[in-house]
Amino acid sequence: MINISPVVILTSYAQRAVVSLLEEFASFHGQDLEVIFARKWLAKCLGYADLNTVYLQMGDRAPAMIRAAEVCLLQYIMDGRSGSHPLLLGATPLLPANEKYRKMMARVRPFVLHLEVDEETALTELKQRRMADLASIGRPHPHFGAWDNNRITCPCKAGYELLDDYSALHRIREEMFQLNKKGYHSCQVVVDAWPTLQDPAHRGIIKNTIAGQLKISTRVLQGTVH
Repeated sequence: MINISPVVILTSYAQRAVVSLLEEFASFHGQDLEVIFARKWLAKCLGYADLNTVYLQMGDRAPAMIRAAEVCLLQYIMDGRSGSHPLLLGATPLLPANEKYRKMMARVRPFVLHLEVDEETALTELKQRRMADLASIGRPHPHFGAWDNNRITCPCKAGYELLDDYSALHRIREEMFQLNKKGYHSCQVVVDAWPTLQDPAHRGIIKNTIAGQLKISTRVLQGTVH
């Protein structure tokens, strides 16, 4: 029998606001809520600690492997998962573009909240993440930056080089447009991601919306408007 417990999906081209909300819900509702950060789930499915390592180890084969893992994640949601708890899923930017995403939407009918960012904000976040990734890896690698290929990086003889801002913004804008057509448009609510991080009142409203759809209490969530 298919699990009919509530499912809420957070989508965003940039992941900072998604991660922040997932961490808070996991911290306060970990016992009665299933929280999945798709990046970690997909990496674990493939036997790695994170998706960057998939690219570092598998190179050009990584995108196809990740798409296959996405199918497994979407099927897991469609099959009702393993328990009866509500599910809060933080999608990767490309998950809504997977062909199986539309089938999952039709079958599960989740509540989808899209945290919208403009291309300049997305570029800033991607460049900040690149600096953090570089610091964590700590040494040159031919596949470093492959996960941002055709966004803020492009292939070169030494691996992947950082694009100039004008070229990166153009590619980000185009990818956002394609993702809006393929999956982002299917959300029920669109909110600006930036106030979700910066404005406690705005964040409280967003948390109340998510909690209401999941049918869980909001009282223990810090900063929530009761």
